[in-house]
Amino acid sequence: MDFQEKVLQNLEQAGLNLKKNYKIGVAVSGGADSVSLLISLCNIFFKTHTKLFVITVNHFIRPDKETCKDAEYVEELCKKLQKKGYDLSVKVCNLKKGSVAELSQIQNCGIEAAARTLRYKAFEEFINENKLDYLCLAHNQNDQAETLLLRFLQGAQTESSVGILLKRDKYLRPLLSIKRKEIEAYLKEKKVSYRTDSTNLDTAYLRNKIRLKLVPLLDKEFPGWENSVLTGAQKNAQDSELINSILQNYTKDFIQKKDEVLITRKAFHSAPDSIKRRLILKAIDCLTKDYRVPHLFMMEVIQAESTCKKSSLTKETSLIQVCIDKENLTFKKNIKTNTDCYFSVIIEEDSEFDLPFAQVQIQSKKDKKIITINKNQAECKIEYPFIFRSIQSDDCVKTADNKYRKLLKIYSDWHVDEESKNRLVVIQQLKTPKQEICCILGEPFGFYNWIVK
Repeated sequence: MDFQEKVLQNLEQAGLNLKKNYKIGVAVSGGADSVSLLISLCNIFFKTHTKLFVITVNHFIRPDKETCKDAEYVEELCKKLQKKGYDLSVKVCNLKKGSVAELSQIQNCGIEAAARTLRYKAFEEFINENKLDYLCLAHNQNDQAETLLLRFLQGAQTESSVGILLKRDKYLRPLLSIKRKEIEAYLKEKKVSYRTDSTNLDTAYLRNKIRLKLVPLLDKEFPGWENSVLTGAQKNAQDSELINSILQNYTKDFIQKKDEVLITRKAFHSAPDSIKRRLILKAIDCLTKDYRVPHLFMMEVIQAESTCKKSSLTKETSLIQVCIDKENLTFKKNIKTNTDCYFSVIIEEDSEFDLPFAQVQIQSKKDKKIITINKNQAECKIEYPFIFRSIQSDDCVKTADNKYRKLLKIYSDWHVDEESKNRLVVIQQLKTPKQEICCILGEPFGFYNWIVK
């Protein structure tokens, strides 16, 4: 079976009847996977006179020259395909510069997770704008295996260990059974070039570390591991169906309002711990998407509910608050995230602005920036744009011996009190792939500065 036949088979397995007239979208980054998907779908749908709607998302999390070239490549490729007679349109979606890093800080998640959230938001808008039946994404079999390894290392529960789905809502993944080497061979046969993302070689990202270090080791020492992992995912899918059918009996007791979700304490208390965890996750998911709930927090809520004899008890994270009373568990967004103890500003040029507790001025001086806070000056070697913000719990900064140290530990050594902790300024680079912290400004508030040389 050749490449296009496999793509067609996956489309049919997902439930598509190609005799029908669908509106199909394709997400194309310019990489080998998405380019092969676009070319194969052009050939498949050419016979049915189906127009393809192409979207490419520019995240601006790599140097402008590279990321904008990717978008230009996708546009040029689509123009060439149009000249060959293929019916398609293309949209370039440019995210606001710095928006990925800003969301990463607000949600206390990694850059990749924040980029994914904004990318899928763009996809949803694209689907709605064009009234698409489906949007095709280019995840392949190697991605599937890497995702399963990643989720295992992150301690994911059964449902997440199912892996990437062939079809989810309006999203289709026609390459999911196709290996990366087959993709590259197909593009070579068709004499089609593609772009390579420079961050794919950066092992600071967990997925890249798995791809570049763990997978080669498994290939060498454990032949056949990939088939075993994929088979395990199929078993997890069967288990997940059973768990979800049980979960539905408990979610009938959910009471969802605009800004909160209630679970009756009677229903929650009667559930086994595995279901209690899922009830907590589901309640939080109703309030905020793509928030990775700490396992320790879930266990604290379960323990508190089982032993709580007070009229009320509250547990909270940076984003979520859970109040336990005699009748209910009430989940709300934590209003503290909107107070003046948190700040986050994307800086794109020399500027002056006010924070609730300080006046700030930023001026350029050759390759450095002069940052003045309450008349206290510091020099930092950084390029625009960068993010000027308060601390997040997992922040780390590079030390003189090229190791990394937790900012919370540094603040502890400096004897920073709780009131001042969120006022010290953290400056994070945006132009570099790792987007590292390059400066902590504490002097304006009576502490120290930490500037990475």
